[in-house]
Order: sequence, then C-alpha cells, then structure tokens
Amino acid sequence: MNYYRLIFKYDKGEGSVAFSDIVEHPLDDETLNSMVWDKPIVRHYDGEFLHLVALDKTYLEAMVAGIAVYKDVEKWPEYNQ
Repeated sequence: MNYYRLIFKYDKGEGSVAFSDIVEHPLDDETLNSMVWDKPIVRHYDGEFLHLVALDKTYLEAMVAGIAVYKDVEKWPEYNQ
C-alpha cells in the first residue's frame, strides 16, 4: 500500500506559499497504524512545512486544482477592486 504527500512552505520574505509535487511513498504497517485517518487528507505541521498526506492521490490533486483556480481568480480585475 502507498500514501501520497504534498508539502507546503510559507516564504515570509516574499509573502507567498510554495508547494511540492505530489510524491508517492510506501506505507508500512507502523505508519498506517500510527496516523489517524479520520479525514481524506491528514495534515501535519513540523514547524517548518505543512505536510498533507492522503491514501488516495485524487484528493491532493483536487486540492492543487482548487489552488490553481483560486490563483487565477485573484488576477481578475473585478476581484481586485
């Protein structure tokens, strides 16, 4: 079994957020049993990065698509009035 991870980092200097590609990792029994999988996307902040972890890659893909739409809408003139 595998899980998928998306990592976000806030750049204070630029005031922007950057994120990684979605990366697939093997999931061992210890990791599976140590995490609470009560939501489709599990969030973990390690003090520097926000890790978003999911058992189904499509949840993270939908999140990335939603961010892209939001960034496009921010560019609309009527949004910036």
